[in-house]
Amino acid sequence: MPIQPQTEPKRSRHESILDSAAFQLANYGVGNATLPEIATCIGITRSAIYYYAKSKEDLVYQVYKRSCDILVKTAEASARLPVPVPGQIAAFIAEVTSRPQTDVIALNEVGMLAPDQQSEVLARYEDAVGALAALITAGTARRELRRCDARIAAHGIVSIVQQLCMIKGWEGITGNLSPLVDVHLDMERLVEVAIDLVVNGWAGDRARAVPLDLIDLAPLNDLPDSAFDREGLARAKRTEILTTASRMFNRRGVSSTTLDDIAAELHATKRTLYHHVGDKQEILSACHARSREITNFLFDQYAKRLSMGDDPFDAHVNHLRSSALAVSDPQLEPLRLAVGLPDLQENERAAYEEFVRCVGARWQQTHAALEATGHLRALDADVMGSIHVGSINWLAKGLMTIETENRVHIVTEVIDLLRLGLSPLD
Repeated sequence: MPIQPQTEPKRSRHESILDSAAFQLANYGVGNATLPEIATCIGITRSAIYYYAKSKEDLVYQVYKRSCDILVKTAEASARLPVPVPGQIAAFIAEVTSRPQTDVIALNEVGMLAPDQQSEVLARYEDAVGALAALITAGTARRELRRCDARIAAHGIVSIVQQLCMIKGWEGITGNLSPLVDVHLDMERLVEVAIDLVVNGWAGDRARAVPLDLIDLAPLNDLPDSAFDREGLARAKRTEILTTASRMFNRRGVSSTTLDDIAAELHATKRTLYHHVGDKQEILSACHARSREITNFLFDQYAKRLSMGDDPFDAHVNHLRSSALAVSDPQLEPLRLAVGLPDLQENERAAYEEFVRCVGARWQQTHAALEATGHLRALDADVMGSIHVGSINWLAKGLMTIETENRVHIVTEVIDLLRLGLSPLD
């Protein structure tokens, strides 16, 4: 049952400004979204914007805050629907993703906000997660949903709808460099499959348990052999620079992160950054290359397990778990692949696009093999891949403190959200 629409008054100029800003942020990020472009989209002057926002940063704060407010209100309205909880969750996803304006976006650069504004946005985001978690907890109590970590499931669902809203914002954008650059997905189909996955999961046999057998990530930590290994120490310093820069780019965006910021976080000097990596452009390029290396390493280890006779389904699930673990590991923290794409040089964009094609081919091959053996339900691989990315993206954004002892539990719950869905297992 859909949420009954309320008659919406004509949008105010303030709302129109936030709509334009949200559209620009969703497609180009803070650094490439300019006040003149935001103003032009709604036919006003740049100076008129300052009546509503003190700066571009203040505008970003307002956009993020409004986005979270919408998520809270929609979750609360969904919980009041006179339908079983799976229907309420479906209504939440459908309602958020069908909004006519681009007003729900991911908090991709929340780290660039001033501390007080960042705290307020994150508190409101937690309200949205909490409202959805309460709905899931109620469903579990009524045996309409399986037992799960309701808060982690809620994080995943919010991340999925934010991803879908971002994809919706890409529609009609030409020349936009995104992970979907060569793939055209139907929005209605995306939402339909997202609801199906969250409720019913993708596993052919939902009752099947998968033993935890994570890929060893230690080879990705480039540690020196000894305190006197000069080359090893240099590699370790370079790796720490790239890990720190990736973490800051993931949470603040590229344009809002300076070399001074990275050096201060490392308690180092800019000269050290230049010596071990290079300038900011070279650091961004190296972060992207490192992220690709981590992804390829995980796929290669997955393939190795298959070649050694591991069960295909178990190997697949543990590959997904390990990939999520790498994203949330502060010693690795790979750059999210969509971060800083407009800032890449032309040859680097070509490398990125080739990487996306190769990963897409490996994903398609895996999907087809598992579907052929009945391990995977018959689902479109591209659609499922986009939704999967949405379900784990939040792990790299600093939206939740993840303690070391809880990390494996969290990534297992994250993957099980779409593997099993939330409907009861018996």
